[in-house]
Amino acid sequence: SMAGASDAFVTRFASSGKSLVYSTFLGGKDIDYANAIAVNSLQVSYVAGYTVSTKYPLYLPLQSSFGGVADAFVTKIGNPVVTVAATDPMASEPGTNTGTFTISRGGNPALPLTVYFLLSGTATKDADYQAIPTSVTIPAGSISAAVTVTPIDDKIWEGDETVVLTLTPNIHYTVGAPDTATVTIADDEIKPTVTIKANDRDASEPGTNSGQFTVTRNTSTVGPLTVNFTVTGTATQS
Repeated sequence: SMAGASDAFVTRFASSGKSLVYSTFLGGKDIDYANAIAVNSLQVSYVAGYTVSTKYPLYLPLQSSFGGVADAFVTKIGNPVVTVAATDPMASEPGTNTGTFTISRGGNPALPLTVYFLLSGTATKDADYQAIPTSVTIPAGSISAAVTVTPIDDKIWEGDETVVLTLTPNIHYTVGAPDTATVTIADDEIKPTVTIKANDRDASEPGTNSGQFTVTRNTSTVGPLTVNFTVTGTATQS
């Protein structure tokens, strides 16, 4: 609401020009004038003017009290900048050791902020790690929120796999740097060893008597295992 006899105001429209991002009065209990505004590449507005209000709203001020008949002011208004880091970048099966992304925000944390993201990487949701929502809300009064990666013990050797979180733009915040982070899930299965033998060494024409090779692995048979090989020798393959 309007606070004094004359307030400045700042209004921001969406890039389409069809909706408001925000519109706010800016002033104290007396007369306040805005004379200039500048907007940077992060869509942050800097408003300059003067005030005769002794109770002009302050946040992180360089000058914390009214100094004279009229004081100049510079007010920063804009979207908070959000970043992400892998604050615990290593997780491991069977899932008791989790990984953590931390999403942080700048600006005044007086209101909650929902941040959206995409997940990628070599690990698969619901197979290698428990499903993660594609947004997290930073509560009012906080500057960060955690996103936890909980591995699933799939009993299949796949080697170490990755979960990559990438922040996505939104009208209510600006994506800063870093905007992506990686958590690695360590596999607790043993890498299989495979062997081969000719368990039927003799084959003969016209083809009714066939030979056979058997490929064997030494680890869990819970999941399939593809083994690649080449065929050589004096015989020619049709």
